Amino acid sequence: MCLPVGECYSKMKFSVLNEKGYSALELLITLVLACFLLLPLCTYFIYHYQCFIKAEDQLEVQYHMQIAMETLVDKLVFAKGIQSVQFYDASRTHVRKIVFDNSAQGDHVKKKLVIEHRQAVKSLWYGYGNDANVIFANDITYFFVEPIEGTYQNCRGIKIILRGSRGSEVFEGENVVFFRNYDRE
Repeated sequence: MCLPVGECYSKMKFSVLNEKGYSALELLITLVLACFLLLPLCTYFIYHYQCFIKAEDQLEVQYHMQIAMETLVDKLVFAKGIQSVQFYDASRTHVRKIVFDNSAQGDHVKKKLVIEHRQAVKSLWYGYGNDANVIFANDITYFFVEPIEGTYQNCRGIKIILRGSRGSEVFEGENVVFFRNYDRE
């Protein structure tokens, strides 16, 4: 059966208008519900990401503090004593550079051991002669050396305090080193 052209067109137009879809209100409600479901997941993710960053900072600072202390103890235990000390401040608490008498080692080149704290880059350096040219620890913000029994020039050992920081994490450690080759003159 063939319908006239006008009738087919009007039936087609009517059928297109009768198809149901989603209204703007339904889409808006769906979007709000999806936000309520995703908000706790996003909060959970952000919280755990922050915990991960904090733990990573703690681990890095502890690692560098351990390396710094081990290197200092290994190098200083065989020294004879301290030759000179330079400080960052007038209160003589924050050490910038310290030179040790390392002549007991017998090596002509390594007679002076230099430990230097470079505050601008938060690192500890060591070297032999006059300059510290080997970096051995990062994230060190404070380097304190206190003589045991006497002054810096005639002490038989030192107390070392290091403070390290990265991000919001701050750690402090201390150790005592006695010079094995100390001579009382």
